[in-house]
Amino acid sequence: MKILWVVNQRLDIEHKNIFSGSWLVSLMKEFQSNSDIELYTLFACNSLKSIEIKEIAGVKHYLLPREKSTFKYDKSLEKTYQKIVEEINPDIIHIRGTESSNGLIMMNAVKRRNIIVSTQGLIGKIGEHYTSEVPFFYTLNLTIRDILLQGGIRSLSKKYQKAAWYEKEMLTRAPYVMARTNWDKACVMHLNQEVIIYEDMEFPRKAFFGNSWEYDKCEPQSIFIGNAETPIKGFHFVLKALPLILKVFPNTKIYIAGKDFFKKNGFLSQFKKQTYWLYLNKLIKKYDLKNHITFLGILDEEKMCQAFLKANVFLLPSVIENSPNTLAEAGVLGVPIVASYVAGIPDLVKNNENGFLYAHDEYYIMADRIIKLFKDKELCLKFSRVIKEDARKKHDPLKSTNLVYQAYVDIFNKKNKEALCKS
Repeated sequence: MKILWVVNQRLDIEHKNIFSGSWLVSLMKEFQSNSDIELYTLFACNSLKSIEIKEIAGVKHYLLPREKSTFKYDKSLEKTYQKIVEEINPDIIHIRGTESSNGLIMMNAVKRRNIIVSTQGLIGKIGEHYTSEVPFFYTLNLTIRDILLQGGIRSLSKKYQKAAWYEKEMLTRAPYVMARTNWDKACVMHLNQEVIIYEDMEFPRKAFFGNSWEYDKCEPQSIFIGNAETPIKGFHFVLKALPLILKVFPNTKIYIAGKDFFKKNGFLSQFKKQTYWLYLNKLIKKYDLKNHITFLGILDEEKMCQAFLKANVFLLPSVIENSPNTLAEAGVLGVPIVASYVAGIPDLVKNNENGFLYAHDEYYIMADRIIKLFKDKELCLKFSRVIKEDARKKHDPLKSTNLVYQAYVDIFNKKNKEALCKS
């Protein structure tokens, strides 16, 4: 089968900033060893200046420039998409994620029935929740960067909600959808009662299956967070919870994957600051938290794994999430988890069974659950054992690959059956 992935991040594995799409790279590598699959990827972005075509380990990558941002529909790409599809003649076109208009451009360009759409994050729902509990003043465009790019919290919330028309159009028209949780399945069914839904699953990287969290090797009273850069990741709630934790455990440390957006790197760094960061900085100063927070920078697979293993607790404080890969990877390692009860998270974490859940804005309950784990080694060990067993079954690489492969086989057979009926 020839499969064309329409993706929202570069998957040419030579590219240095590949970490954001690492789970797709892992799945792609699994398909490289499958003789039944001939895989192609297509990525379009306005930062690219010219068309690039690369073949790496048997996968052909099409990298295309686009005139407009991915938040806007770029009709000029339709003919290019048509030509690529005519050249490849794929049996199935897989739109991997509805966060950009690239997928809708493909649907309009080829008008085929052999298209399946994967939900990752739902941009419309992200837009609805983007300003969660951030004071109104800090939702405005206050920094030079946000004024120039219209990148303030309220601006981005409106931009996401406005751009969600193409996500709605894709999911309304899609004959087939791959969904991960009961939450995204419900969101899809609200738009399209006729759609055929296939199960999808996160694909943790291999290094995580080769390691296991151990209580005696972690740093006591330490918390690891996978992302804190935007309001939907909920770091402002963490900063409200931390003073409560420090009253009981004054040596608590928080480690965050990603760049240090408070660090001053000269004059130009002032032009990169986002309004949300001003609010975070205010909270850090208000509660005197600076010495308790460390940014670890962009982490590759091995360093990310080590950051998880070092932590006493993995915290997912998001205000909206479908099924983040960090949660899957923490589970596979067996790190004790505290997570917000939002969207698809309850499908992965069962409260008081393999982790703790709390209402996302109840930062004081977040603090209470973390304190409980810091105090109780046996509870940490119980959560670790159960979440690791659950996650390794749920996210088994062979099982995850087979879910996608069987969906392809089923759609391929349906396509051939339809062709026979027409003939």
